[in-house]
Amino acid sequence: MLSPEPGHQAQAQELLEAADAAFDAGKLREGAWHMWEAARVSVVAVAQARGWPSATMDDLKEVIYRLDGIDENGHYETRPIRFFSFVMAGLFREQAVTDEWDYPEFRWEHEDEFRSGQASVRKLIAKLSEDAAAEYQVQ
Repeated sequence: MLSPEPGHQAQAQELLEAADAAFDAGKLREGAWHMWEAARVSVVAVAQARGWPSATMDDLKEVIYRLDGIDENGHYETRPIRFFSFVMAGLFREQAVTDEWDYPEFRWEHEDEFRSGQASVRKLIAKLSEDAAAEYQVQ
């Protein structure tokens, strides 16, 4: 359960399924966008549950930093499990929105490059689902 508000978990799941379908159809950029959106929706759900801002990319990063206990200097005491997966989600975003001629050395070209990051983003979404559910149980 992502939150008691119906929609967050369902929306993330629909986006993950859309990503799978796009990748299966060879629509790699579309699949990448769906992966990013699934992660974004999940971060927003936790931010809303905690009353934190979530309108900008900086807001989303701040949510992840706070959840992982990363301070303003980039220090953390425990392994920042959400952060690394959020970085992968951000790479999907970059693949979806970056023009093919911009930074061609960073463009993923094969389906396996897109598929390799899916597990990480799915783990992020599952962890954020736990975070949101725990927040609503406290209230």
